Amino acid sequence: MKNKKPSITKNKILKSALRLFSNKGYHYTNVDEIVEDSNTSKGAFYFYFPGKRDLVIKLVEELSNQLIKKIENKAKGNTFEEIFRSALKEGFRILEKYRELTKFVFIEAFSLGPQFEEQRFSVRKKLEKLFLNILSNQKMEEVEKYIVVTIIVGSISEFVIDSITSDKPLVEFSDFFIEKLLKILKK
Repeated sequence: MKNKKPSITKNKILKSALRLFSNKGYHYTNVDEIVEDSNTSKGAFYFYFPGKRDLVIKLVEELSNQLIKKIENKAKGNTFEEIFRSALKEGFRILEKYRELTKFVFIEAFSLGPQFEEQRFSVRKKLEKLFLNILSNQKMEEVEKYIVVTIIVGSISEFVIDSITSDKPLVEFSDFFIEKLLKILKK
């Protein structure tokens, strides 16, 4: 029977890669730095990851799953507005914390090929499902909910890209963005 508990070494590599990618960016971090920072070996690195590209794909997969769980846990409140506001604030806080990695994922990662695009699509679908759940008590037709969720996810993506490319802190402008988006959604 295969051990389901992740390897300590693998986790050390992932944590170091996250730290380095978040501080320096994906393209400015090399495998040797990850190995040194994680206090592991190149053999261990290549045992778990065929290359840096595979590492970042795994890292984004794990982070996106954590992001969705944290947003779900923070999505609390009595009204749609309260739930929506708390979910988005948590999401923006996490994206800001890992700003360089966020920049890579939203802007630069297209060069990683179809496997990464599948990952991005999967994350988008999870976000859509999350917001559909948040909208579940709203009196709307299903097609209206889908359109609203598409607007929300697209708006979030554009807001994140704009904030990152213009060096605006996500968290600083998130309240303004959330309130404007809620105002539009109420119409």
